[in-house]
Amino acid sequence: MAQGSSHVFLANLLTSTAGAFNAQYLLTLSDADLGASSTRQAYQLTLNLVGNVSAVPVPAAVWSFLTGMMGLLALERRKQAM
Repeated sequence: MAQGSSHVFLANLLTSTAGAFNAQYLLTLSDADLGASSTRQAYQLTLNLVGNVSAVPVPAAVWSFLTGMMGLLALERRKQAM
């Protein structure tokens, strides 16, 4: 990588099923050695991703959706009555 340039990295935690998930990534970074051994620097970065996915019961989601739709319909009827 040239001086002044950068790279973008993406870490994903796929959670298509319910449960606890975690991932750990260890990134080791080092700069260029410019001739003298004391100029080189190395760094380590640990990235921890933690997630907990809960299943949403479909009946509860349906009731929430229907309640919202009924509220919107009531507002529309009230608006038309005015």
